[in-house]
Amino acid sequence: MKKMIWTLGIVFCIVVLVIGCSKKDNSRKENIEEQKYIKTFGEYCVSKQWIENKEHSTDDMFFYVKEGTEKQRQPDNIAVSIGENKYSKEESERFKEAIQQQISEQLSGYSDVTLTASGFQSGDNTVYLFTVAENDTGLITNQYYIVGEKKYCLVQESNFDESGECDEVAKNLIKSFKWK
Repeated sequence: MKKMIWTLGIVFCIVVLVIGCSKKDNSRKENIEEQKYIKTFGEYCVSKQWIENKEHSTDDMFFYVKEGTEKQRQPDNIAVSIGENKYSKEESERFKEAIQQQISEQLSGYSDVTLTASGFQSGDNTVYLFTVAENDTGLITNQYYIVGEKKYCLVQESNFDESGECDEVAKNLIKSFKWK
């Protein structure tokens, strides 16, 4: 399982290197039960029951865990990061294909892993979802790519205990996301 987590981390780095190196208000109102986070690239809301894990967050990647689980070995978590790419918003389908190809190549040596891809609109944002399911462990990793103009915001959800709450927090973060 650690190997799979490392592989997904490597996939993310490769995507940033391979793709990256080459606004209207969405009218969602902040829920009383959510905390708004304002970052240099945009803003989004996270359930007040989840906190930013400062110990694991960096200037470029922000980790969120359910309060009280920060010291667990593998807590459910959501990581938010930003990256650049060579694709305009109009070329987002090509961006999706490039991401899918990179993840598929990284997972090609694993037999008990399933990759699914889909896309949807969230307000004014195009979002691509890549789900990696480890069939033997039950670990599900969702990678949501919110498409911007030659940039993206990656919201990666690592759901170790198949928690519906973790899924909802990630989905609400996506719904509330606004580019700056």
